[in-house]
Amino acid sequence: MLDQTPLVRRILAAPDRQAHTAPPLGAYRTFQVPVADIANMADLAMPDLVDADVLQLAGTAHASAQRATGGRIELSHYDDMVLT
Repeated sequence: MLDQTPLVRRILAAPDRQAHTAPPLGAYRTFQVPVADIANMADLAMPDLVDADVLQLAGTAHASAQRATGGRIELSHYDDMVLT
């Protein structure tokens, strides 16, 4: 999830919107997040996916790391992903 408010404001404020170019993307961190978080942010109902999500806090080996990061796990390598 990226906040695009500054970009959108610049585009809307530009006198010639066609001439505006998007800024280059910077280095962003990647997180594995619970499906329920995505469903809530998108205002979608996905009960089957939420129920099947292995990243739910309860009962996972990564629960303490998730609590420290708001339910998200930062991924810097494939081995960081929680798949089971």
